[in-house]
Amino acid sequence: MSDHYSGLLLVVFDISLGGRSVRTVGVYKLGGIGKTTIITTLHNKISNRFRSISFLTNVREESTKDYGILKLQQLLDDTLGVRRQLTLKNIHEGVKVIKDRLSSKKVLVFLDDIDDSRQLEHLVGKHSWFDYKYEVDKLNNVEALQLFCSYAFKQHLPKKGYRDLSIHIVQYADGLPLALKVLGSLLFQKGVKDWKSELKKLEQVPNMEITNVLKISYDGLDDTQKMIFFDIACFLKGNNVEPVTTILDGSEFNAESGINALVDRCFIAISKDKMIEMHDLLTQMEIRGPKKIEGIVLENESTPEQIKFTSEAFKRMTRLRLLAVNYKHVQLSKDFAFSCDDLTCLIWDGYSLASLPSNFHANNLVHLCLNNSNIKRLWKENLCLKKLRLMDLSDSQQLIEIPGFSTMPNLEYLSLSSWCVSFESLPGDIHKLKHLLLLHCNGCSKPTSFPEIKRNIGKLEDLRLDETTIKELPSSIELLKGLRGLGLNDYKNLESLSNSICNLSSLTTLSLDGCSKLRRLPENLERMPCLETLSLKLLGCQLPSRNIPQ
Repeated sequence: MSDHYSGLLLVVFDISLGGRSVRTVGVYKLGGIGKTTIITTLHNKISNRFRSISFLTNVREESTKDYGILKLQQLLDDTLGVRRQLTLKNIHEGVKVIKDRLSSKKVLVFLDDIDDSRQLEHLVGKHSWFDYKYEVDKLNNVEALQLFCSYAFKQHLPKKGYRDLSIHIVQYADGLPLALKVLGSLLFQKGVKDWKSELKKLEQVPNMEITNVLKISYDGLDDTQKMIFFDIACFLKGNNVEPVTTILDGSEFNAESGINALVDRCFIAISKDKMIEMHDLLTQMEIRGPKKIEGIVLENESTPEQIKFTSEAFKRMTRLRLLAVNYKHVQLSKDFAFSCDDLTCLIWDGYSLASLPSNFHANNLVHLCLNNSNIKRLWKENLCLKKLRLMDLSDSQQLIEIPGFSTMPNLEYLSLSSWCVSFESLPGDIHKLKHLLLLHCNGCSKPTSFPEIKRNIGKLEDLRLDETTIKELPSSIELLKGLRGLGLNDYKNLESLSNSICNLSSLTTLSLDGCSKLRRLPENLERMPCLETLSLKLLGCQLPSRNIPQ
């Protein structure tokens, strides 16, 4: 673990060399990552630099017992090396006494397994979290293999005949030291047949010694945070955090707060491109979810089999909130129906019917994605889906129309991209979408006009109309004051651009590649102060006589 504690060692050395105030370093990450091992090693390495050392273990567990915090304060005071020991009467006295002790001499205090800022306040007098944070990374493949082998073979490399099996175990553990140690100890001195049997068992049932450690942190979550964890682990892992937040909010989970809590407790991480990441072993924890089915995810298999969905089976799923089908071999009867009163997210790649079920009244729906579907019209009645935020019907070649926008007033994302070749026209009430951020209609080859914009849709940032047959944009396009990106590539029937496009004061990107019939560009492009990219590939039109912005 030398690579892991060396960075922390430098931080602590820097702190120990400067100032007289109390400084705190937080070592954090998922349970089982090796935090206790790291600070134990650190303790052994640097204890001679300080006049007194105190090492309190299991702070989380001990603080929940009767007078737990007071007993921890007493233990801390007793181990700071003071000749005249004092019996503490209450927590407030303990805070004062310990604060005096810490400010009077150079001491090092280790607090293992804390999960509440109040524990830190009561034991070292800090009213906030840490001055410095040190995140423990999971082991890379080389380190993981060495650690596993040190327990499975008592050496740093696999024995002959065990290399592939060892690599399989290392992949399963995904850099978690606890899992590597437990499984290495379990397989020590066992034969290849036993190893294969254990691996097969792990694919079906997780190792309880590992999951019990992970579950300690899970038990500290409140009920809403547990539900958010459950939904992410089972259905939403690997997705962008923004639509996930919207979906979870549809179930009234106060998602932003809950997701932040899961990040703080290292159950999930948000990558640089805003994707939700979760350790595979967390998804295998045996946790008690809802008693009734609330979510279904069906993914494509390498050897697909025909599956039949029946209305009768779905009739019993009265609490269904999440339904995601990415499976090409689902058979539906024409009268298929399912309960959707609580449905917040419907993702169905390749949906085979011409419309959604006749009983579709998903008033809580926030996310609707029917890519590659046979849908012609979404529903036969006028429904008002006030909570709907995202609608993606891309690659739906049979799609003819969508409902009027007044039925989905809070829509933020609408995509009709790629091969919606039967789609005839956008509803004329587009101005009613006050919250629209993105509109993609690229590849819709039938529409010949874009609806008039009757008022500013100030939030619309991204409009893509590539490869459409629209002849011209309305002059009212200038009302899209928040528009930042406008894509008109391969706009084959576009003959002219209204000068009103130059009033798009927020536009940064305008793309006109392949607009072969476009005769000339507007004269007043210099009036667009934010324009950064103007793409004119395969364009034979006359350029404006005035300067184009650099």
